[in-house]
Amino acid sequence: MIIAALIASALLLFISMVAIKQRGRRLLAGLVFSVLVILTTGLIIKNDREHFGMQQVSQTRTYRLNSSVASKQASMLLYQPIGTANQEKVYLYKTAGKNKMQQTSPDPSKAQVTVKRTTGPTTVKVKTIRWRYRNQNYRTWFGIAGNDDQLVKKVYTFNVGKNWLVLSTKQAKQLKRKLKQKQAQIKQAAAQYVAQQVKVGLAAALQKDSTM
Repeated sequence: MIIAALIASALLLFISMVAIKQRGRRLLAGLVFSVLVILTTGLIIKNDREHFGMQQVSQTRTYRLNSSVASKQASMLLYQPIGTANQEKVYLYKTAGKNKMQQTSPDPSKAQVTVKRTTGPTTVKVKTIRWRYRNQNYRTWFGIAGNDDQLVKKVYTFNVGKNWLVLSTKQAKQLKRKLKQKQAQIKQAAAQYVAQQVKVGLAAALQKDSTM
């Protein structure tokens, strides 16, 4: 509606300058409509830059976490370093009841992440902060901008159990490779042990009964 008011004020300003012949009335009408044009333009800019007529509202939800990767050896919370200095991280996580991998925002201005160790359940608390209009009047005047319910940021708090691993995706791949190597070594050692035990058992049996 504010856009309509701006257009109407601009049109009336133009019409008053052209149609009103009497100089005094023309100047008065021009002044009034000029003020309206300046006022509506200022309010539009203020709404766009400073969120005039809006307020920040937040919603907090807590979810149980599942391991980021399926593994019998350990539960993991993974992250992917971003940027050249690797100072920022995108966390990859799964919540209970959902198999789809989710991630925190790669934009540090849109996400704040904290990872804590806990003896309780492993959870993620997500606080979502958005801009919303203070009331219906402001929404009616400025809602055409499409900025209602605009995301400000999400605040993530990961409460991770002490038996969980918090690893980068690179570290997780390295761990998976080492576990496979270890499993292969264990299988090989077990096979050698079984073969040795069979050989010992067979030798003992031949000593007792040479006809075998």
